[in-house]
Amino acid sequence: MKGDKQLALRERVLEEDVWAVNESANIMWDKVAECIRRVGKEVLGESKGGAPAQKEAWWWSEAVQEKIRVKRECFKTWQKDQNGVNLERYKEAKKETKKAVSEAKAKAFEELYRRLDTKESEREIFKLAKARDRRTKDLNQVKCIKDEDEKVLVKEEEIKERWKSYFYKLFNESSSSDVQLGQITISREESKHIFL
Repeated sequence: MKGDKQLALRERVLEEDVWAVNESANIMWDKVAECIRRVGKEVLGESKGGAPAQKEAWWWSEAVQEKIRVKRECFKTWQKDQNGVNLERYKEAKKETKKAVSEAKAKAFEELYRRLDTKESEREIFKLAKARDRRTKDLNQVKCIKDEDEKVLVKEEEIKERWKSYFYKLFNESSSSDVQLGQITISREESKHIFL
């Protein structure tokens, strides 16, 4: 969100009388959230949902986009009228779109493979590998832990080191000489070898 819409949204939200602090935090929070939703719909509009964004549209050309636009228009026309002529137009546009997509994709991959055959392609290969790695990562799970100074650690090596020091301290600085883990008793000497 940029430009005029951003300013309009900001001004409208600030104009609303929901920022008074004469109620409980929960009531104020509900009023502010409702205000932001309502003003957002008025200023920015509301999306109808629709199809998810194309994940691999990097190879789309202007010609492919035009074919897809024509196909969508034919589909809308057919949905309005429901006659055989419009259905045939839609089927033909769909067929042409599939062909254009296939050709564009083949051409793009051919160019990609040609670039990967050069010595300068190492950077491209690493970009592809990183992109594939990012797609396989679970974005819903965030790995982080706090260190002894309450600093949040997010790097895997730092997190492992923090767990290592935690368990080392747990097993080696306990008041008794043996540490009880469920049914297993580990001596201080044995625990040094486990976590080092």
